[in-house]
This record gives sequence, C-alpha cells and structure tokens, in this order.
Amino acid sequence: PVAMKDVVVFDVDDTVLDSFPAMQELDFGQIPKLMPDYIEKANGPALPHVHALYSKLLERGYEVVFITSRSEAFREATELNLKKVGYDKFSKLIMRQPDELLWTVYKYKSTARRKLVELEGFNVVACLGDQWADITGEHAGLGVKVPNLLSYFC
Repeated sequence: PVAMKDVVVFDVDDTVLDSFPAMQELDFGQIPKLMPDYIEKANGPALPHVHALYSKLLERGYEVVFITSRSEAFREATELNLKKVGYDKFSKLIMRQPDELLWTVYKYKSTARRKLVELEGFNVVACLGDQWADITGEHAGLGVKVPNLLSYFC
C-alpha cells in the first residue's frame, strides 16, 4: 500500500496564472484559435495572493499538484510558465490526454483527482480554482473558489 500524502490541488488558468493581460490584448474577445499562442508564449503572470498561499502550503509540508484543462501538447510551455513565476515545486502537473479532450471539465478533474487518491495514494485536502468544476466532485476536499470577475457566473 502507498502511504497517504496530503496534497492541495491547484487549477492553472486564472487560478495560479493570470490570463487577464492576454485577454486585454485581445480586447476581451477570447478567440479560441489565439489561446494556443498565449499558452506557448509562457508569459502568464502569477496571481500574487494565490502564489502566497502556495508558498505557505509548501512551508507547512503540503504537496502541490496542478490539474489543468490544457492539453498535454502544451506541457513544456506550461511547465516553463509555472517555473518562471515561482511555482517551481510541485509533485505533478496533470494535463488532458487526447482521449479526455471532449470530456467536461467536471468529469476530467474529478477523474484526475480520483486517480491521485486511489492509484497514487494522495489525500486531497483542498482544491483551488476559478471555476466550480475545479473544486467540486470526487476527492475535492475543501473547495476554495478563486475570484475571477471575467467568468463570475461560471
């Protein structure tokens, strides 16, 4: 049996990385074809209040896992961006695999957390995200909704 490890799960976009500047450049017209360009640039700034919490959690011995709806194709750029803005210590970065791209965010993130718990021995104590699907469902622990006024009603 695998030993239980207390972990906090973070979403990436608009939770740890701020896409507001990129949306502003697009005059708030989030055009799906342009989002890969934003991701590949790996210049998303950190949200300071979330980064401060991340640092405190690491100090207290929690492990951190990122679960993002980004496709596996963007792993290199996502890891680079996270590390550039100070998210350089984490246990895992989980990204959508090709067979998961059509799943709802809720199904994808719940399934990813279930695998963390049942297959890898993690104990999810909390999830942080800007969307309800990031923080609800199986093995979510304490759900912490990060304010995102651009998607307030989502």
